[in-house]
Amino acid sequence: MVRTFPIRDDFEPLFYDELGRLVVAAGRVEYILKLCIKSLIKTENPTTGLIEAFSKAEKTRNVGPLCSEARKLAEKLPSKDEQKAFRAVLDRIEKEMGERNNIIHAAWTTDDCRTPLRLRPRWDGNEKKLKWDKSGVVPLPCLRELRRKLEDLYSELQQQRSRWSKNGDG
Repeated sequence: MVRTFPIRDDFEPLFYDELGRLVVAAGRVEYILKLCIKSLIKTENPTTGLIEAFSKAEKTRNVGPLCSEARKLAEKLPSKDEQKAFRAVLDRIEKEMGERNNIIHAAWTTDDCRTPLRLRPRWDGNEKKLKWDKSGVVPLPCLRELRRKLEDLYSELQQQRSRWSKNGDG
């Protein structure tokens, strides 16, 4: 079912600020994830050059496949505890970055109270119809909470990587 929505820009104060901060946080998570992959590739094969390792990490563009690649490489970590901790962070990244996709790839407007309204239709191939289940009101605290989760994930990956990454591998 096709719907029509008025596109308005009367967002509550700080909407654009919080949305921008969320985009920056998500970019940092993706970047540190690629650095982790690069470090793990170098752990697997120390003779792999920095550029070669990073180009391998860069070949994958979407977060889901990046997490899958990182999961495979996690077995190169020195201990089972580190492998488990790394994979747990990857699980959380996939969950939170899925919500990030719904935020970034949406059309935004406001409701009558100036609360951000996300318009995110999706095609359901099985039912052969348009669904609106990813759409709805997204209060500013929800954007802030997701941004903070992404910032925490970045910090966790950075800390983990610093424990098992070789000096000088970027």
